[in-house]
Amino acid sequence: MYKKEQFKDGELGINPFVAHLEIHVVKKPIDKQYYLDKDGILLPAEYPMEADPVCKLYADADSRKWIAKQLSPRGKDLMLWIMYEIKYGEDYVIINSKRYMSESDITAVNTYRDALNNLIKNNVIQKTIKNTVFWFNPRYFYKGDRVAKFKKQVKEK
Repeated sequence: MYKKEQFKDGELGINPFVAHLEIHVVKKPIDKQYYLDKDGILLPAEYPMEADPVCKLYADADSRKWIAKQLSPRGKDLMLWIMYEIKYGEDYVIINSKRYMSESDITAVNTYRDALNNLIKNNVIQKTIKNTVFWFNPRYFYKGDRVAKFKKQVKEK
């Protein structure tokens, strides 16, 4: 139905954003793997891992269509803000409404509430027993390892 434009790798040239890109990494050991250095000393094998925090947005077509159709522009804005706020390995987020409104140039509290209600109505977030703390739906985004966090939900495909 939709035709993808065809081209070969390299035809586009060089990505202009890469020229000044710096990717910060830390070295992490690989479990139970070692190597001998040039002096014959046994050292743990390591791999470079990005040091900057990452939030994964799960990119299946159904999620993309759902978010594009169901969320309001303000709901999408708040969802993106939440993605920057979540902590590694957690499935809840603290929403500081005043900071969100300030950072998003929102002056009316009703605009914030509309965005919040849009996310609640569409099961992106849900209320907890604390007023400023919300569960977020790890079906759509997560910072960390969902397999490790939600072991009972793991299904082999």
